[in-house]
Amino acid sequence: MPIDAALAKNAGLPRAPGALGAAEACREVITAYFHLSDADALDELGEIFAEDMDLGHGTSSVRGRSAAVEFLRSRRGAHPGRKTLHLLGSVQILALSEQRASSVAAFSFHDSLKAGSEAGGLRLVGYYESHDSFVLEDGRWKLASHRAEAVASAP
Repeated sequence: MPIDAALAKNAGLPRAPGALGAAEACREVITAYFHLSDADALDELGEIFAEDMDLGHGTSSVRGRSAAVEFLRSRRGAHPGRKTLHLLGSVQILALSEQRASSVAAFSFHDSLKAGSEAGGLRLVGYYESHDSFVLEDGRWKLASHRAEAVASAP
């Protein structure tokens, strides 16, 4: 996963006031994105999206909070009873200003469709990168854009 080498080199140096708080708040937002998605809590998921949310999965892309929620709902509706698990790691967040931040993270994706005949089992689908941006909107950090890109498929 490519990281910002300059940011990594300067890790631990003092940052702008509020930058660490912003980074932690954004970490909570991206973590909530994956937890709410796995819980199939799409209405709650929409609450952490910025109004002008830009969501991209593979070659599909939608803009706007409502459109993003409906896109995710349609993907879930195509596979009723599907269970998913996202394991998030290596999150690097950069506070760009007092109202904007970005992140790059690695995650593995597991789902019950890959499990085949195993009842209730989850299997690894693959490894992905998450490229995200955040905006301070109505006093809360919200997800402004999310792009998931495949890095490697499961063997």
